[in-house]
Amino acid sequence: MKSTISLILLLFITIGYSEPEVIKRDNEPDFILTKDKKMDFAIKEAKSKVDEFIQRIKSTKNHEGFFIKKGFTYGKDEAEHIWLSLVSFKKNQFTATVSNKPVYVKNLKVGQKVLVKINEISDWMISSPKGLKGGYTIVALVYGTKDEKMYEENLNIDWSKYDFLKKAK
Repeated sequence: MKSTISLILLLFITIGYSEPEVIKRDNEPDFILTKDKKMDFAIKEAKSKVDEFIQRIKSTKNHEGFFIKKGFTYGKDEAEHIWLSLVSFKKNQFTATVSNKPVYVKNLKVGQKVLVKINEISDWMISSPKGLKGGYTIVALVYGTKDEKMYEENLNIDWSKYDFLKKAK
């Protein structure tokens, strides 16, 4: 389980709107900028299946391993998508905690609690020993890369469960 959590921490990935680029950060996960059309399909699929996540969070007492991703705006029309942890759901919105230091969004800090409306989610995931559920943007970034097999084994990813991969070819 510890290696699974470590991989997920490495995958607290953000998405921007410029050419693909990786920004390395000390003691923080890499920041990845991408325009890959797979990402658009991944976000669309995550949004279409958010009710699955809500049902799981409502029926589970321990929300360890539950995460959501939200795009926080900065600049004129830019968004930095940030993974949030310690997720709870009440009154049709999520409360969650900023998990990593934002690169561009200056009014957020690690550990800060934020409210997120259902329609603001760009991804969600549940990590458990049984395997990754959700994590669509992670799958979009990893699928077809040299690291695909490592993530498949460590996060127990079943690629066939991600319909957007067929659409994004």
